[in-house]
Amino acid sequence: MRLGFFLKRGDNRICAYLTQLGTGVSQLFMLLSFLYLNRNKSLNIFIEEPEGNLHPDALIQLLKIIEDRFSNHRFFISTHSSSLIDQVNDNWSIHQVYRSGNSPSIMVPCQNIIQKYALLDDLGIRASQILQTNLVIWVEGPSDRIYIKKWIEDLTPNSLHFIEGKHYSFLMYGGANLTSYDILGDEKIDMLSTSRYAVVVCDSDKAQEDASLKSRVVNIVESIERINLERKELGIFSESSLLAWVTKGREIENYVPHALFKQVIFSEKFIRKYVYVDIDGKREKKNIIQVDSPEREFNQYDSFDEYFSSLYRFESGEQLEAKYLNRIASDLSKNKNAIAKEVTLSWDWDHPNDELKEKVEEIVKLIIKANGF
Repeated sequence: MRLGFFLKRGDNRICAYLTQLGTGVSQLFMLLSFLYLNRNKSLNIFIEEPEGNLHPDALIQLLKIIEDRFSNHRFFISTHSSSLIDQVNDNWSIHQVYRSGNSPSIMVPCQNIIQKYALLDDLGIRASQILQTNLVIWVEGPSDRIYIKKWIEDLTPNSLHFIEGKHYSFLMYGGANLTSYDILGDEKIDMLSTSRYAVVVCDSDKAQEDASLKSRVVNIVESIERINLERKELGIFSESSLLAWVTKGREIENYVPHALFKQVIFSEKFIRKYVYVDIDGKREKKNIIQVDSPEREFNQYDSFDEYFSSLYRFESGEQLEAKYLNRIASDLSKNKNAIAKEVTLSWDWDHPNDELKEKVEEIVKLIIKANGF
């Protein structure tokens, strides 16, 4: 008697027998059947090198099934597979087994990133053989990472949980240094050298709506559009694997609503209460205050540090001279990352910003695609 079952391939259902399929299918069938039959027990399950007969995607799915359906068992899996090691989370522990000569085997826990890198080295897996992350988000600086990471977390479907450094990572190119980068370029730094999937986030640096984008930004956007089109025509990717996001306003900070920015910048942590002024050749403190009702709110083409520094006045109501405003603006700029962290702590999506939400959702979709969810 032969055991047959149905396989789904596309929209078709195909009847097949285990003898007609690969060893990996039989292995999966027997293992999962055994686990299901013993689903109400608590067993120690030993699996030796499952990658021998299984495709990397099948390994990943197997681990997910084990975690989701059979968490009552304790699993011991021996493996040389980087695909399997990559899926390990806090529910698992990694141990490396050594044996020297005729000595007994030694089992050493791999608890930190250095030990895990050493494990990959001992397995003969080199960085050039694997992609260090499934998707790279290129940003100008650390404050961009703080905002975008928060927005990704907020707009990720509840059924998923992305881990930075695994499902996606940030790399920084530093603004004007973008001229040194290219996509699949021969003479410049190739942004695809770290991942097949990439997002490049650029500040428009526009001071007004009709201002032109800088050539370095235009070049990157055009390169991404060209490569996406070429890949689709060649059938390499049915959808875009690269994404360019040029901020609608001046920079990433211009997505922050006026009220939230004001709340953070004039909080006790960042507020300026005085400036040093020169009076009759002496350097003295002079108290300053904030304008409660500015003539206009922070808009998408303002430089955040210049705008909010301009809201300070002397206690007498007298405007501050440019040199004092520049000092305050400089301090705000230096605290850009700390301010971003405070803003994200109070961030909500009550204020309408369809363009921002659309861009972040595009990134989330690309992360999902890059990770095969």
